[in-house]
Amino acid sequence: MIIGGGLTIWFIWRTIKKSEDPGRIVYKWIISFVLIAFLIFFAASGMGPSFAFAGPITAAIVGVILGILWAPHIGAVMAKPFTAFYDGGDEEPEARPFYSIARAKIKRGKYEEAIAEVRKQLDRFSEDYEGWMLLADIYAENLKDNNSAQECLAEILRHEGHAPRNIVYTLNRSADWHLHHNADRESARAALEEIIQRFPGSEHAHFASQRIAHLTTDQMLVEQRSRPTLHLERRDEYIGLQGKVADPRAEAQPPAARAARLVEHLTIHPHDVEAREELATIYAQHYRRMDLATDQLDQLISSAGASQKEISRWLNMLVDFHVNIDQNRDAARAALERIMQLFPGGAVAGLAQSRLAYLEGEFRKNNKSQVIKLGSYEDNVGLKGQSPRRGD
Repeated sequence: MIIGGGLTIWFIWRTIKKSEDPGRIVYKWIISFVLIAFLIFFAASGMGPSFAFAGPITAAIVGVILGILWAPHIGAVMAKPFTAFYDGGDEEPEARPFYSIARAKIKRGKYEEAIAEVRKQLDRFSEDYEGWMLLADIYAENLKDNNSAQECLAEILRHEGHAPRNIVYTLNRSADWHLHHNADRESARAALEEIIQRFPGSEHAHFASQRIAHLTTDQMLVEQRSRPTLHLERRDEYIGLQGKVADPRAEAQPPAARAARLVEHLTIHPHDVEAREELATIYAQHYRRMDLATDQLDQLISSAGASQKEISRWLNMLVDFHVNIDQNRDAARAALERIMQLFPGGAVAGLAQSRLAYLEGEFRKNNKSQVIKLGSYEDNVGLKGQSPRRGD
């Protein structure tokens, strides 16, 4: 009886708690208990022959009244397994911040009101990434307040549990705003270096190192704030009459000077992919030093964080050098086989296998044409009405 009473009390409490109108459920339970108590009392007191006739009728009337009271709830319980597919059943909806009001105010230019709306949401969801980034974006892009924007980004970096891609995006935006608003290369570099420190050896660190190697120069940062003076060189007005073609492009730097500049640059930024690729091309095409070109590409292939697509491109680049420069079939074949060994079953391995099947055709296409020595014929043979015959 104690267990039954406890389960009954728990069931009643659960129905009241989960109801959309608890007061109405309490009212129904009170009526139900009154009716059941009346039925029990009537059954206990009816000991005469009339009870056999009045008892079932009384029980039926009480049953009808209880049915009217609880039929909607019983029907809802029976339909619940089916309706749960559409409305989620009893699962509580996830509490989430909403920034639609703030975005609407941004579009109308009401930036201070938008900030207030975002902060209302952040008061409830203090570590919401979307909210802090939206707040930083308003400060940086709309109000041109880099200091406040950087404070918002710093708040994000203090939180735990953000996805790596979100952290990387935050630090890249920090670098962008340092360069755009304050022309501060050192702060931008520090933000990018933090990516390398947080995710060493990853693809994120790889791309951060590339960006560091190509940071905007001090001269370009100065030109962002003050338009530079353009000095136009006076050209010959009659160059077209002299049979010359005007070429406004700067004279190309000699390969030796370009190689020296790239070597010096790579001493400072050894992970610069673009510079190392250009140096490998100069070694192969200008100096025909396949050993030096191969060494540069091997350094790229073994670099930490290099993606599958990049490694495949560098090995195919090495194949191009072997086909066009030294005609080394074995080395070209080995480079393609290396792709298949590194990424078995991948898309790049399939492309490498396809190229390997047609590699000999590439070599034949790039072979130098044989020199064909033609015989000498009389210059005016056409004027004589004669056509040259084979063997003449």
